[in-house]
Amino acid sequence: MDYRRTLPFYMMGNRNQIPYNERDYFDRYRYPYFADAMNYMSEEQAMQDFDYLQQMYPQQVKKYQKMISDILDKIDYRDSLIYDDYPDRLALRQLASQVIAGVKQDDDDKDDSKWDYLEDLILVLLFYEIFKRRHRRR
Repeated sequence: MDYRRTLPFYMMGNRNQIPYNERDYFDRYRYPYFADAMNYMSEEQAMQDFDYLQQMYPQQVKKYQKMISDILDKIDYRDSLIYDDYPDRLALRQLASQVIAGVKQDDDDKDDSKWDYLEDLILVLLFYEIFKRRHRRR
């Protein structure tokens, strides 16, 4: 599709040459990824939305989330590793292994096949929780 033929203002170099009432149309199509700033959520709204969606996690995942939150509460201080610019991958895996050990103690089922995906799930939940805490701190 030739955008220059369909949207002739692509040929114009300067945004100010376009009449003011058509600039919004110009911006939406010339800069489609950045033009709709009015429709974006604020940071606070995004975090509230994220918290709401976390409340809708399945019951088992909520239990893992609670354990992750408890462990991170213990290491949530000013110069903690979770607030490093580039947190150490090994240290984060060790945090995840602490959660996994706690989950395995509480679990009655000894089926080893489910631990393959649960370890990945717990690691992802850990990363999301760290992201939330880092975002709130900033």
